[in-house]
Amino acid sequence: MIKKIAAILLLCSFTSSTYAAKFWFQDNARLSQDTLVIEGKIEAGDYEALRDVISNFGPLIKDVYLYSPGGDAIEAMKMGDLLRNLYLTTVSPNFSLTEYQRDRNKISPACDRSYEPGPKDQSNCTCDSACFLIWLGGFERKGVYVGVHRPVFDTEFYSSISPSDAEALYESMIASMEEYLQKYKVPDEIIEQMLNTPSHEIHGIWAEQLGGYPAFYDERLTAICGVTTNTGPIRLLELKREEGRITAEEEDELEMLQSNIANNSKIEQCRFEQFVIKDRFQAFEGYFGAGYIENWQEHMK
Repeated sequence: MIKKIAAILLLCSFTSSTYAAKFWFQDNARLSQDTLVIEGKIEAGDYEALRDVISNFGPLIKDVYLYSPGGDAIEAMKMGDLLRNLYLTTVSPNFSLTEYQRDRNKISPACDRSYEPGPKDQSNCTCDSACFLIWLGGFERKGVYVGVHRPVFDTEFYSSISPSDAEALYESMIASMEEYLQKYKVPDEIIEQMLNTPSHEIHGIWAEQLGGYPAFYDERLTAICGVTTNTGPIRLLELKREEGRITAEEEDELEMLQSNIANNSKIEQCRFEQFVIKDRFQAFEGYFGAGYIENWQEHMK
C-alpha cells in the first residue's frame, strides 16, 4: 500500500490549467544579470527544466518571478528546494488595491508594477497553491500576494478508489506537505488556513509576513555588513535648505541623514556581495560540481 501511495502522489496537484510552465528572461538573457520568470501551470518535468535553465545562465540571476495558478505539488516542492539550495530570490505578484478597498478581509493578486516583468498571459497573474510552494523555497522571498488551499488529486482517479485508500493517500500527501512547510518556517496559522481551504477555493495571504531571508542568514549578513539606519525626512530637510529656511538643528540632522545614506549604500553593497558573489557562487559550485564557476566565467568572456 505504501508503494502504491508513493506512486500515486505524483498525480497530486493544487489546481488545473491548460498552460505548461514557461521559463523566460526579462531581457532575453542578453545581460550577465537578468530576471528569470516562471509562468504557467507546474507540471512533471519542470524541475529538470528549471535546473537546466539556471545551470546554463549562471548565478547572476537577479530574481525569480512567479506567475502560476499552481499544478503539480511534488514537482513544485522539488523546484522550491532547488531555489533554496542555489540561494536564489523568489518574487510573488503585487496585490490589487482596488479589490482590497472593496473588501479588506480579502487580498487578490495584481501585476501592475511597470518596473517588474509581468506575465505574458494575464490569466497567470497569481501565485497560488503549488506556486506558493516554489515561492517558499526562495532563499530571499519578496512580493505581496500568495494564495493557498489544500491539495487536490486527479478527480477521475480519486473518485474511483475506496474511502480507506482515499484517506491514506490524502493523509500521506498532507504529511509530506507539512514537512516541507515546517522546513521553511511557515507558521502553524497559515498551514491551518491552507488545510481548511477547499481545493476549489483560494485563500489569499500577505506574502510579506513570510518575506525576507531566513532568520539565521539575516543575522549573518548583519554580523558581516552591519545594519542600515533610517534616513528619515531627508527630502523635506533638503527642500528647507534650498528655500533658505532650515534651522541649525535641522542642518545638523540633515548632515547626519546624508551620512547615513552613504553608509547604507556601503552596507547594501556588502550584503549584495556576500549574498550573491560569495555565498551564491559557492552554492552553485557545490550543487553543480567542482569547476562550475570557472567554466561559467570562461563562458561569460
